[in-house]
Amino acid sequence: MSLVWNQRVSVYLDKLETATESIDLILDDMHLSTKNVDSEKLAASTQALMQSIETLANLIQQREVLLRDTDSPQHGTTLVDKLLSTHQSEDARIARRCQKIAGTVETTHHRAMSIFVCQYHLAVLSSDLVRMLSGERTPPTYAKRQASHRGGLFNEAA
Repeated sequence: MSLVWNQRVSVYLDKLETATESIDLILDDMHLSTKNVDSEKLAASTQALMQSIETLANLIQQREVLLRDTDSPQHGTTLVDKLLSTHQSEDARIARRCQKIAGTVETTHHRAMSIFVCQYHLAVLSSDLVRMLSGERTPPTYAKRQASHRGGLFNEAA
């Protein structure tokens, strides 16, 4: 027996919510690993995050299938729009849940970006310190290299 469209959307939202919660937990682990400078655990968390993101990408493809299904409501271009266009209370409840999960996905996205920016800056910290101590005022660009002032900061201090 096949499920009706709004039931398939509900099942999709269950999977999306699970994937998002999984990513959120992995980000918690990554935050702690970064804070505790535990590179092995950070590498394992990064691998788990890649797998979870792949799951999320597959869910996005599944959403596109739901949007194009022949039995989906004709009005609307998003799941929320289509659900609300039916004017059914059950569909409105599913639409609210969809919006809630979208908010969670957005928050998780912001957290992930913050952690990655932090990790990037930690990864290049030593080269930035060496650059500043050697007198380089700006980081090197793709094609343009600035003249090095050997021992710049130390020479100025002396």
